[in-house]
Amino acid sequence: VVRTNTPQLQNLRRTYLQLLLTEHPHACVDCERRQRCRPNDICLRNVAVTERCVTCAKNGRCELQRVADYIGIGEMKLPYQYRDLPVDNRSPLIERDNNLCIVCGRCVQMCETVRGIGAISFIGRGFGTVIGTASGLPLQDSGCRFCGACIEVCPTGALMDKAAREHPDWS
Repeated sequence: VVRTNTPQLQNLRRTYLQLLLTEHPHACVDCERRQRCRPNDICLRNVAVTERCVTCAKNGRCELQRVADYIGIGEMKLPYQYRDLPVDNRSPLIERDNNLCIVCGRCVQMCETVRGIGAISFIGRGFGTVIGTASGLPLQDSGCRFCGACIEVCPTGALMDKAAREHPDWS
């Protein structure tokens, strides 16, 4: 018999997610106002601009928020450490913010395995691993065909269509 929803397993999931969220802005996970806020709303919380959930174009449609609700993350016990990585907006269509990336690898797998392109991959090792292109090239110079598959599988807002980021109500 396989049990997938035991208290011990939920506790393990909660611990792992809290560790993951130490490198991802998690104000959107434990904010009591989250259900009322939407993109482009004014945040009434006293947090840094980089931590505000309303600055994320995927706020309210984020898979990480849904998982945190399912697991019952509640109040975060571990502090958030902003990575202060530059946002790559050199592409004409796609913006990549590695500060929001949880390095799940879905975009890399989609690009390499499913689409057969390999325009993006894991860069670096260990704690400093990020998603990027070979030699730091812009997407248009790495073989990217701008199919948007990487954006579709991104569970956070790390990869976003520039038009959707500017107009969140479009998506």
